Amino acid sequence: MIKLFLSYRFTGEEPNALREVLNNIKKILMTGEDKVFCSFFLEKYFNEEKMDSDQIYDYCLKEQENCDCFIALIKSNDKSKGMELELDNAIKLGQKIILLIHEDLEFPKFGNISNEIIEYKSFPQLYEKLKTFNSPSFSTPD
Repeated sequence: MIKLFLSYRFTGEEPNALREVLNNIKKILMTGEDKVFCSFFLEKYFNEEKMDSDQIYDYCLKEQENCDCFIALIKSNDKSKGMELELDNAIKLGQKIILLIHEDLEFPKFGNISNEIIEYKSFPQLYEKLKTFNSPSFSTPD
């Protein structure tokens, strides 16, 4: 079983559109016994616990310690404090880093250290590419 950490930009995003994209990605990645951690689906819990952004970051970084692979979804040029913290944590933990990035964008900080990069023109294209991206590829780096 492989546990994947799905990172994304939250601030400034339209929640319903983001939910649809993340849900589709999560469903595709959860093959067999593989698990996907995605904090988006814990928003209700975070609100009930009245967690501020720093507490949410801490929670997610702690959860990331149990993951084998870090997957970053980049769909705009806008920066994300949370994603940068999670990327730094992935490097520290020695996790395999996979970048899902719209083909018109460049994120050197992420791209230069990614083990694999999957570029896409549209979300349907990304979903198709992910379906053919074998789960064993998500194993930890050698």
